[in-house]
Amino acid sequence: MSMSEENLPLGLAHGLMLDNPKITIPWQSDVTTLSSIGDPTILTSSKVTFVSWKDRTVFNGIEVDVQFRSDFNKIFWLDLRDKSRFESATAAFSYLRELVVERLGEPHLSQIDDGYPWEQWNYGSVRVSVRIAERFVEYVSFMVSKGL
Repeated sequence: MSMSEENLPLGLAHGLMLDNPKITIPWQSDVTTLSSIGDPTILTSSKVTFVSWKDRTVFNGIEVDVQFRSDFNKIFWLDLRDKSRFESATAAFSYLRELVVERLGEPHLSQIDDGYPWEQWNYGSVRVSVRIAERFVEYVSFMVSKGL
């Protein structure tokens, strides 16, 4: 059962809210707009611009680095900080899942994708996703998206 988008938790109706300082990174913004919000780092390759906010907290205290890519402008990737403290992607996933469940309740959708757990909280076109993925090594993927 998903909520209407007007009543989304944690400011998700408007974008991704950073806790420190409290600022919202609006959904589907362009690089020019994003570059003026919260002092990010901007890196441009031949075709893609990456906008990153390092050492932030989201969702009332989850410590992450936030990344936006110009070629996927509907997604914020949240990279759990200090990942080396976890012995495995599974341990990091369990830790992160528990933090998100504390804030959003049980996932709306739990599935196994390619042998790995994938939890989703869906609020209309807004989705919060925590999963284990694999590209050379297993890693935890934490994403917030709108309109995918």
